[in-house]
Order: sequence, then structure tokens, then C-alpha cells
Amino acid sequence: MKRGLCVLGGIMCLFLSACQTEEVNQVSSIHEQVLFQSGAHFYEEWTSDVGTYQGDVIPNKDVAIHVATEIFKGVKSNISNYELCLVSYDETEKIWIVTFGEKPPHENVEILGGDCSIALQQKDGKVLRIWFGE
Repeated sequence: MKRGLCVLGGIMCLFLSACQTEEVNQVSSIHEQVLFQSGAHFYEEWTSDVGTYQGDVIPNKDVAIHVATEIFKGVKSNISNYELCLVSYDETEKIWIVTFGEKPPHENVEILGGDCSIALQQKDGKVLRIWFGE
């Protein structure tokens, strides 16, 4: 009975990892198919509010975490030893602050410094500041 469960568990692990790999490959394939253009994209009315989305670009902590994580990946190429530590919201300024910190090598070890914080403006998603602890 135990052996059967182990075999079933192994098959499930292989299936799940294959699904995940297929999903990653599909995303990569989609990104490769997207048309990319560069150059001067002149538009006289960039500052016009006509037809412009008026809601908050970063309305909640889940969106703030997602956006900050993608920004952090671009800033820090090796994020394997970092994890999300804290999400704060400044109600007065309407700013999300998402902080990533180094994972301690052991459970009882505390690491000082080495964190990265990203401040995002709720209204338009503007990155106000990225800073690292010492």
C-alpha cells in the first residue's frame, strides 16, 4: 500500500512539474511572438484626460506585490535568496511600499540590512523610489 502511494506521489510530481514547464514555455512563446517596436512615438495629447483610465492603477496590496516583484526581478538578477518581507500602505500619501529581504540561512539567524524597498504611487503606478538597506 505504501509503495503504491509513493509511486502515485511520484507520478503526480512529474505531472505537475511537466505542467509548470509547459506553462513557462507557453509564456516564453507568447512573449517571442509579440510585435516589438522602438522609435519615437509622438502623440500630442499624452497629457489629455479624454478616454483615459481614471481609477487607481495599484488599487490593493496584491497588485502592489505583483508589480513590485516584477520590478525587483529586473533590479536584482539573482532573487533566489530574497523573499517578500513587508507590504505597507501610506494612507495620507497613497503610496504602497513593498520590501524584500534576504532569507536567513537558518531559522534562528537574523540578517541585518540587505533589504530592498520599492515605493509605488497608488494612482498611476509610478515608481517613486527603490532603495536598499545597508
